[in-house]
Amino acid sequence: TDKNEFDKYMAQAKKLAKDNMKKESSMNVQNEALLKFDEVSMFSYDDTELEGRVIYLYDGEKEISEITSSGYVIFDKTCFYAESGGQVSDIGAIKNDKMKAKVLNVLKTPNGAHLHYVELVEGSIKKDDLCTMKIMAERRNKISKNHSAVHLIQKTLKEMFNAPVNQAGSYVDDERFRFDFTYTGKLNDDKIIEVERLANERVKLGIDSKIEEMKLDEAKRKGAIALFSEKYKDIVRVVQLGDSMELCGGTHVKNTKDINRIAIVKYESKGSNLYRIEGTTDTNVEHLVADSVEHYLKEIEKLLNKAKNILEKAKEKGIDLSFDIAIENSNLNSFKDVVHNKNQLSYVTEEVRNLEKQYKKIKSNYEGKNVKKYLDNLEEINNKKLIVLEFEDFDTSLIKEIADNLINEIKEGLVFIVNKHSSSLNFICRSSIDIDAGFLVKRVSNIAGASGGGSKTFAQGGGRDVSKLKDVLDTVRNTLKEN
Repeated sequence: TDKNEFDKYMAQAKKLAKDNMKKESSMNVQNEALLKFDEVSMFSYDDTELEGRVIYLYDGEKEISEITSSGYVIFDKTCFYAESGGQVSDIGAIKNDKMKAKVLNVLKTPNGAHLHYVELVEGSIKKDDLCTMKIMAERRNKISKNHSAVHLIQKTLKEMFNAPVNQAGSYVDDERFRFDFTYTGKLNDDKIIEVERLANERVKLGIDSKIEEMKLDEAKRKGAIALFSEKYKDIVRVVQLGDSMELCGGTHVKNTKDINRIAIVKYESKGSNLYRIEGTTDTNVEHLVADSVEHYLKEIEKLLNKAKNILEKAKEKGIDLSFDIAIENSNLNSFKDVVHNKNQLSYVTEEVRNLEKQYKKIKSNYEGKNVKKYLDNLEEINNKKLIVLEFEDFDTSLIKEIADNLINEIKEGLVFIVNKHSSSLNFICRSSIDIDAGFLVKRVSNIAGASGGGSKTFAQGGGRDVSKLKDVLDTVRNTLKEN
């Protein structure tokens, strides 16, 4: 059916539009050919489907007579919103008996006509062709919800804060909204939670939107918010959503209840007294809030795995540790949930840090005082006692303690300990014989690509080349053979 065909083309168009949007938005619409174009082209806010006649074809540089693959079209009337005021354009499809095409972006020419960027599926487009055009209505609805949400957020901010709040930019598409504003105070999580709550109170009021055109002076007298940087015509479009009134050319909901709900997913400072709020509405809420907390959840997962490894290592050594934390996973539908997960990450981080401290402290006492098991590693070379040990990621203070206790156990001999890390080696050496610990550590550290040294009885060093570990240990044993 025609409907199914349109739906199929529009589903493809949605993906292609995202890929093309950035490239086409940067096209030079100040081109001389477009500057000269002054025919009337009407835009209808209320229609999602209508018939229009082709009055201009453009290839990006000049007027052309036919489009056979891709190009730009202006119709005498259109239902496609053109990107402006921070709101992205509509996308969709156009067709007639001889042609089908996807509309991937719409820009405004210098005289305000809507310039449609199209890609042909079949046929070609010529001047004076009559085309049926249809926008992706569901996408438009989502954009309208997000745009209306921005208005309610701005009104809420202005009402909540004592200091002036002024819009400094916005962006609205079918997935999210972004609102930049100036404010001399400080923002925090609690304030943003309250902004979200109050904005949703406005949504629940179920007030019909009121959109009308009037003279600029009259709109300003009525208290409509205008952007200082914007140049307005004598007749302006005023959008009223309850107690929010703004000059705006964008698309909006018919009633505030159509928004269903607003969720803020992020806020940040963008410079001196400049802030940005990002959020979304209705059916996008869950997945966008989920996206916003995903990195918190991943970090929590990493920390819990770290805690699990600590507990397993402790169990192997017969060390009993207590670690009992409660993780709460609530529904993800508000900024309060974002804050909850952020705070939960801080809580888990602190608990795992405490577990790690507890483990290291007990392990230090355990390892440092129970060195007799290491006497199994005792070797004799050239009638000299030698103990060589390899550890992974041990505290340096603990290794020193083990080395001291082992020297006390064997009385006369040499203890050489390697502490291995992912990309480096550390050496501790204690000597109570005629082997110079400082000289030995300096020698093996050079082999492993770093430096070290110390006294005749105690030395420490390291190496950056972990592949040289066998050479290091061979050198230690050969030193005893040579002396």
